Amino acid sequence: MNDKDYTELSIPKKFTHSIKAYIPHNYDAGLSLVNGTKWCIVDLEEHWDAYTQRGVTFVYLVTDTEKYAIAYSNELQIQIFDQNDVVLSEIPNFPNIEYILLESVKEYKYNKRQL
Repeated sequence: MNDKDYTELSIPKKFTHSIKAYIPHNYDAGLSLVNGTKWCIVDLEEHWDAYTQRGVTFVYLVTDTEKYAIAYSNELQIQIFDQNDVVLSEIPNFPNIEYILLESVKEYKYNKRQL
């Protein structure tokens, strides 16, 4: 995997925990970033394809011990999942990070449409 397979997003310094945020560009990149999660988009490439073809953009948040997925629809509706595929209302220790990353996701979606 190389940096053309994903986009690493900037995380605000206010979060003192070690966390990285990535937008995977393809199934294989996503799998290598968050292998071991219980998400259907990691289990089957067909699920990844079905979501991304509908315009869903995934951001993977990775800490030393936890992994989270934030799904942004074309309408920028947001769903958050922990590594066990449990839907969350927010990510523990990172309040509102899904909204903080929203501008980066909008920019990514805009640039993707321009290609």
